[in-house]
Amino acid sequence: MKTKTTTIAGRVATAMGFMIISAFGLRAQTVLAKWEFFGLGGATTVGAYFNVSGVDNSNLKTTFGSGFTATNYNGNGFTARNQTAISLSEALADNDYFAFKIKPSAGKKLTVSKIVIRPVSQSRTRTFVIFSSKSGFNAGNQIAVFTATSGLNGEIKTVTLPGQNDLDAETEFRFYVYGHNNQYEGVGAGNGDGDDIIVEGSVADATSPFRVPENPSGVVNGLSYKYVEGSWSSLPDFNILTPIKTGTGGSFDLSVRNRDDNFALEFSGFIEVPSTGNYTFFTTSDDGSKLYIGSTEVVNNDGLHGSQERAGSIGLQAGKHAIRVTYFEATGGQNLAVSYSTTGINKSIVPASALFRLPSATPPPTSRRNEIAVNLNGSLMDFNPTKPLTDAMLTHREWERIMPNGSINGKATLDTNYWPVEDAKCLVYAGLSTGDNYGTYSLTFTGRANVTSPHGTVNNYVYNSITGISTAKIVITNTNNADFFIEFRNTNGGIKNVKLMRPTFPGSTESFNPSQMFNPVFLNAIQPFGMLRYMDWTATNFNGDSLWSDRTRMYHARWKPPTQPGRTYGWQGRGAPWETVIILSNLLGKDAHISIPHKATDDYIRNLARLFRDGNQYTPGLRSDLKLYVEYSNEIWNWAFSQTGWALKKALTIPAPLNFDGIFTDANGISKDDSTTIWLRYKANRTVEISNIFRQEFGDGQMMTRVRPVLHYQQGSLNSQGKMLYFLENYYSKAHPASNVTTPRPINYFIYAGGGSTYFYPQDAPDLTLDNIWNRRDFDSEIWLGKLRQDAFITKMYGMELLSYEGNTHNINKRVADSVLRIADDDPRMYDEFLEKQRAWNSIDGGINAYFTLVTNSFYALLRNINNLNTPKYNALMEMINTTPQPVTFGLKAPFSTVAGAFFKRAPEWNNPSNAPIDLSGTSKEWAGYPFTTSNVGNHYLQIVYSTTSAATIEVMLSGQVITVLSVPNTSNVATTISGIPLLALTTNKLYVLRIKAGVSTLKLRNVAVTQNSGGRAESSDWETAMDGSKPEINLYPNPATGQVTLEVTGKNENLVTFSNIEGKIISTQIFSPGKHHVDISGFSQGVYLVKFSSGSSVVFKKLIVQ
Repeated sequence: MKTKTTTIAGRVATAMGFMIISAFGLRAQTVLAKWEFFGLGGATTVGAYFNVSGVDNSNLKTTFGSGFTATNYNGNGFTARNQTAISLSEALADNDYFAFKIKPSAGKKLTVSKIVIRPVSQSRTRTFVIFSSKSGFNAGNQIAVFTATSGLNGEIKTVTLPGQNDLDAETEFRFYVYGHNNQYEGVGAGNGDGDDIIVEGSVADATSPFRVPENPSGVVNGLSYKYVEGSWSSLPDFNILTPIKTGTGGSFDLSVRNRDDNFALEFSGFIEVPSTGNYTFFTTSDDGSKLYIGSTEVVNNDGLHGSQERAGSIGLQAGKHAIRVTYFEATGGQNLAVSYSTTGINKSIVPASALFRLPSATPPPTSRRNEIAVNLNGSLMDFNPTKPLTDAMLTHREWERIMPNGSINGKATLDTNYWPVEDAKCLVYAGLSTGDNYGTYSLTFTGRANVTSPHGTVNNYVYNSITGISTAKIVITNTNNADFFIEFRNTNGGIKNVKLMRPTFPGSTESFNPSQMFNPVFLNAIQPFGMLRYMDWTATNFNGDSLWSDRTRMYHARWKPPTQPGRTYGWQGRGAPWETVIILSNLLGKDAHISIPHKATDDYIRNLARLFRDGNQYTPGLRSDLKLYVEYSNEIWNWAFSQTGWALKKALTIPAPLNFDGIFTDANGISKDDSTTIWLRYKANRTVEISNIFRQEFGDGQMMTRVRPVLHYQQGSLNSQGKMLYFLENYYSKAHPASNVTTPRPINYFIYAGGGSTYFYPQDAPDLTLDNIWNRRDFDSEIWLGKLRQDAFITKMYGMELLSYEGNTHNINKRVADSVLRIADDDPRMYDEFLEKQRAWNSIDGGINAYFTLVTNSFYALLRNINNLNTPKYNALMEMINTTPQPVTFGLKAPFSTVAGAFFKRAPEWNNPSNAPIDLSGTSKEWAGYPFTTSNVGNHYLQIVYSTTSAATIEVMLSGQVITVLSVPNTSNVATTISGIPLLALTTNKLYVLRIKAGVSTLKLRNVAVTQNSGGRAESSDWETAMDGSKPEINLYPNPATGQVTLEVTGKNENLVTFSNIEGKIISTQIFSPGKHHVDISGFSQGVYLVKFSSGSSVVFKKLIVQ
């Protein structure tokens, strides 16, 4: 053996070998063996001149296949002639190859990871395809491919060999050559001064360390299983399939299946092994099966076949190890048996006593939890920083034509699925400055091409002439790479079905499996949230789709396909296929919030409903345990989006029913002064129409339970809220006499939830700093709540749930506040700010709070980088998700009795509380509203004190449900009491809104009380706060009293003081200014009385005992 130093591929190799340390932190590699063929032309076999310790050199040599004849080509290479194959299939059939064999020493095993070779291809270019005896020498088993440059001295090639690990026996590596049929030209390796073949890899002990068991606590005997149905030719990916059923059993039992053909099962649990040692596992199955211990595949028995057995071994420590067995059945017979053996245990079926599972999960407590949702990032754009898809080609940009001279000339011609039918290049991604795009990408496509990329190295290209599929690896080493072009030349008619699987992690030499649709890092970030809003995912804003045939399809080349002719779209394009929404929600078990394109026809909406109900060939329908929130477009009040202007134009063309009451019609037709009202009515009306279509498809039983239409409006804007909701009430609930609906319905028959956003804005002032931002404008939660209380009041008044569709920090003007916000995002005080806002949201009975958005570089961000979840905002959300909400405190606390006028009314404006009675006279059907909670569960009753100068009607509505409509006579302005109006059973920690509305009358409301006594008596002697949290200070003495009682009242306002007996009858009502007052009670009978003090929005109750 000679010792020498030589340079190859820019590295130095010595006879002692050398180590190559991967930049990605993988284990060290060493030179296993080296050949130099200088002066050995014509040899039929050549031994390696160097091998590392651990490699057996007794048969370490090169050879030729029977199709080749050794030739003395230039005297300095291991070369042959008779290369006549022009395709891989011919080369395989003719044995046109040269090879080397490598074998580990006793007690060792090898990994061969790379070959560096100086190939010979005389006079022209040929293709070299590498196979190994481990992988097999059949078509489709190739492990690498390269082409050799023409000429005597070919360029040096460095080839990565995947999957050549744990080689514990002699392994042969063959280089099949094809491309030309000139039998006299030489092919092989050599023709240069220096090493001609270097084999790199590693040496390890043959006996692997024994696997450490999980040994979970609290396990019980048995296994868990998932059962799915479908047609496959190999095992499906259970991670993306929705189980038809799940359960537990004692063993690997196929009897849990629903049918005999076209099904699959996944069994999981733990297997207990009694002693440390090497275990051999066997599966016998018809059709395919695999067995995993932990994440290690031990037995591969996959594929379509009759009953057959396959085995594999693994070293295990004594204890309980995670085990998973997957199985599928196509047609014909079906069976599955799992066996094992080790020292002292003959091959036998794994006994049920050795199988364990975790106990079935205990249902979580029924206590309320914060409902936190997230908006997914801006459509499936190539620069989406969340990189949700494992296949980078699904978000590529336009194809550009490559001319024969290599120049770029406009857009390429595409087929109907948007694949190029000529040589073309495309931008895979641009501006993706996340610092984690480097590593090995796996490329597959239908067709043949010369593939290049200016941003990466293309390795191991192989074209399978039988399947017509090309494969290759593209390696990007630039850690700061933000752009990626890929080019396909010499395609002879284009390429299609291109997949480019991302590295499994930054710098990884492995790529994602094509069966895995979503990036696990992305899934991990969104897993904690209970609902996913797909508004941006499906490119709702500016979306031009109207017909069902317009939508993006699963089989399209990219999921941001080119715009449709005659359609206009925004920067997000056409959006992702709807199927991906279902697949992602089903995979993670998350409720889905979808936004329907504003131009969508009824047929589009009906087909969409059916897709979510039934699914199609790409996915089952949405899981039955998941909720579907359905929204019409997004922010049809925001003029920054095209859908708002479109809705106005559309509304003006269809006045019925939008102009049912004639308020838009004047001598010239539609009044422009009311244009804002009519497009808001259009949004509300279209929401009802969408709700009706989904009801027709899903049925009454699933509406408002599983299918939940929503109507969103601008935060704290009574203009948008009121105009939409009043229209729905007046027309669909037939509150207006001009309505012609035949079956009046309450708003919450059509709409499950409403609400605005929960964005909070800082003060945009010159003196804004990181230290004072926390108490400016909306960062003061009491100021912020002022707007949200309006949203809560009107939403709950109509019996809908309160839902926020977006929320986060926000700054519209983007001046000083923008720069401060960016710094504040990373400040620990932002964590506390988010928690404070959630507590405030809880106080108004807020339900789902959906944050916008997951990852971005602006103040909207929850995260700056998908790989780093440690931010104040995201950490706060995780805390919220695991926290019980704060109690609801907005409004009055029943039992209460208040002066009429508390809180809100219509006609024409909304008013704050006042001491005076509310005048509901006139022609505007005014109303007074009272938000409240209750301390007690059970039936509650309403008492109204009113007066009128003419006959009147009084409508009582509680949270969207009309309780009663009373006809009352003229009281000649004398206060009159109606007691015992039942409000049905109420529950605690829930916001209710009581609305009192009068018809055309002269009605004045003087007092309203909610109690649990049918006589109307308020039973509490404790003070209760109203919206502003204030209360008067009251002293009442002596108590018990006889003949006279003294009242001391502090504060600035007058107090209405009412004395009621135990039956709820009002004995006396007087008004007292602040100060000390002596009240004559000599006419009161002995007993217990309730004294109510009403001042502004505050109410205090005192109990008085009269002797």
